[in-house]
Amino acid sequence: MDEALALLGDGMPGSLGRVVRAIRTDLLRGRSFVEALARHGDVFPADVIALARVSESTGRLDRAIDAATRQRVRTHVLTEKLAGALHYPAFLLVTASIVLVFFLIYVIPQFADVIRDSGSQMDGTIAGIFAASDLLRDHLDLFIAGSAALLVGALAAAQSRALRTAVTKRLSRLPIIRGTGELRRSALFCMNLGTLLGEGVPVPEALKVLENVIGGEAAETLARIGDSVRRGGSLAEALETHAFVPKIARRMLRIGEESGELAEVSARAGILYEKKLEQRLSQIAAFIGPAAIMLISSLIGGLMLTIMSALFSINQLVL
Repeated sequence: MDEALALLGDGMPGSLGRVVRAIRTDLLRGRSFVEALARHGDVFPADVIALARVSESTGRLDRAIDAATRQRVRTHVLTEKLAGALHYPAFLLVTASIVLVFFLIYVIPQFADVIRDSGSQMDGTIAGIFAASDLLRDHLDLFIAGSAALLVGALAAAQSRALRTAVTKRLSRLPIIRGTGELRRSALFCMNLGTLLGEGVPVPEALKVLENVIGGEAAETLARIGDSVRRGGSLAEALETHAFVPKIARRMLRIGEESGELAEVSARAGILYEKKLEQRLSQIAAFIGPAAIMLISSLIGGLMLTIMSALFSINQLVL
């Protein structure tokens, strides 16, 4: 292990290389591998440390590391798929906002002078559009500064775990996002539970580890499920009481617990819900893209239609 860590420390640049060298130093000072990992909890998640702790008693650290690696890759891929499904709608929303601002600043004023000079009576919609255009042009510097500050604030807030959790909590309550979040939570729970149990981590400890892996409101529910299991209840009954995962997953885990194959059944359930999540993300992407384009087209088209109607009314008066 000393030689392996020495090779890793020399081959890895930046902060990760420093962490590996620090772990090697801790081992040379007499600390255990788990203690060395735990000193860097911001780098190594709770499930990796739990697998390493079990490997100390089994003597199969290589197997535990391999299982942790495979699980982290699957979790990362799952998270990337969810984030990727939201990138396109976010891009369309930003694009729509930019186009709208462009119309208000540069296009609407071209028609505003003509309509105002005509002396015709403007309805509330036209007057509101012109007022918004004037306000934006008169305070353009303030608008640009505010937009820049908002962008910087959003980037800084993205680094805050507490704020990300709060935003995720709000978004997860939206109708479309809620179902997707439940599928992601079920997939993560079953996949990680199967990996931990397969490497010999006891059920109560596995549930405790999963609180940190899944996070959010789900962590509170998992804490209650873990308390029920530690008091002697079965995992299936606790999951049924709190409806933590969908009905099919609960039935699969109950069968796995009764047959003594909970680790394998949980892993299979994780694969099932991973596929369901991929299907849901594909459906969302297929719906949101056209819907966003239609919304943008309707918004810009509505603005132009309103302006052209006003111009047509002026022409009618002149004739």
